[in-house]
Amino acid sequence: MILCIWNCVTIPVEIAFNPASYDSYAITTFNFIIDFMFFLDIILNFRTTYHNHGTGEEVITSKQIASNYLRGGRFWIDILSTIPFDTALTPIFKDKNYITEKFQLLSMLKLFRVLRLSRIITYMNSTDEVKLSLRLFKLCLFLLLYIHCTACLLYYIANMERDTEEWIPSQYSYYGHERTIYEEGISTKYMVSFYNSILALTGNDIYPSSWYQYLFSSAFLISGALINANIFGTIAVIAATFNRKAQRF
Repeated sequence: MILCIWNCVTIPVEIAFNPASYDSYAITTFNFIIDFMFFLDIILNFRTTYHNHGTGEEVITSKQIASNYLRGGRFWIDILSTIPFDTALTPIFKDKNYITEKFQLLSMLKLFRVLRLSRIITYMNSTDEVKLSLRLFKLCLFLLLYIHCTACLLYYIANMERDTEEWIPSQYSYYGHERTIYEEGISTKYMVSFYNSILALTGNDIYPSSWYQYLFSSAFLISGALINANIFGTIAVIAATFNRKAQRF
């Protein structure tokens, strides 16, 4: 789960902003270690028993375990997110930027691994109070990751169309900055995108300037309304469940 959260933070930043520090030897080596750990996780999933929902019994047969893992759909997401396509195909193509642009987006599949946190909380051997606290933590974590990923996606789309339609955030148009957002440092770019991502989450305008940005903003506003409704509903359920034992007494 720690490696999954690390990927959820670093991969969108790498795709959207492409910081030079990510090309260092230490970061590259650490990413290879993460891919190797995910490869070991795939092997362990072929040897991990599961409960048959129909009979309630634990399945220990290797053939049935492998068949359940392959049919469940998780295997294909795991294998596609584990294979480093950009590194493996670099010797074939001469243009490294072409590889990065076309195959780096497949690494976004690693973000789906963080969804297993819900399954871990459900099946962990702990008290109800601890599980409820972890569910509240999971809710806050998923909200931050959602804002983080959409902020990176917002700048990625804006940067992709900078030659035809420049994105001018509301802060830059109101205060009259001399430089555009594309000329700022990576930390400033990220903070402006993160702030506009929060604005869109709460139903505010982020000043789109192209058709792609209009489509993204519309989808983001709709998903933001659904997420807000889900957050308030889930918090209400968790708060009511915290006092369940006292109410029973």
